[in-house]
Amino acid sequence: MKPLIVFGAGKIGHVFSACLDRDGEFDILAHTCDAEFVGDGQFRGKPLIPFEQITDHVGPDQADMLVAVGYQDCNRFRLDRMRQAREKGYRLVSYISSRAMLHPDVTWGENVVVLDGASVQAGVALGDGVMIWDGALVGHHSTVGNGCWITGSAAVGGSVTLREGCFLGLQATVGHGVTLGRRCMIGAGTLVTKDVDDEAVIIRRDSQTHRLQTSQFFRLTQSLV
Repeated sequence: MKPLIVFGAGKIGHVFSACLDRDGEFDILAHTCDAEFVGDGQFRGKPLIPFEQITDHVGPDQADMLVAVGYQDCNRFRLDRMRQAREKGYRLVSYISSRAMLHPDVTWGENVVVLDGASVQAGVALGDGVMIWDGALVGHHSTVGNGCWITGSAAVGGSVTLREGCFLGLQATVGHGVTLGRRCMIGAGTLVTKDVDDEAVIIRRDSQTHRLQTSQFFRLTQSLV
């Protein structure tokens, strides 16, 4: 297995790289991020290399990459940096915590992260760039689209469909058989029992939809920083 470059030099990058170090499955060679955030060129004791120049320092023949950033711009930012990493020739790897519980027939794409205590049941399909945090549950035969972010202790029922870029807050619950449209935001502790359209913001109980769409909500509340 090749050494690993981790894209991310913020809090999310810290969490993910700490788990990678603990499990010892990957040898982190360096971190990378956009040039404007490089600072002193170090992150967690490793070189921090501008992403714009990464191939000049560590080429795709020398290392694979994991994009470890948050849900900025409704998860578009992570998917965009994944695309750019592929275009530079890097293979994107996934990290499944040694303390997560995945049924053997679960399938997943590139750049998937599943953290400690998460449970993913039989028949689940995870797309590219999916992030599942500690203690979350993804119920049987569900489909989680590219770039979705499932926060700690959130629960996804059986046969659920989460389309691209959805965000589930702490302890959010999506009921059995429900479909969420693209880039929906489900607030902490919210219960969703009905299908919802693209970019719905649901922050009240039992599927009451906020009057703003996701992009408007994020701009007004500055939730993603």
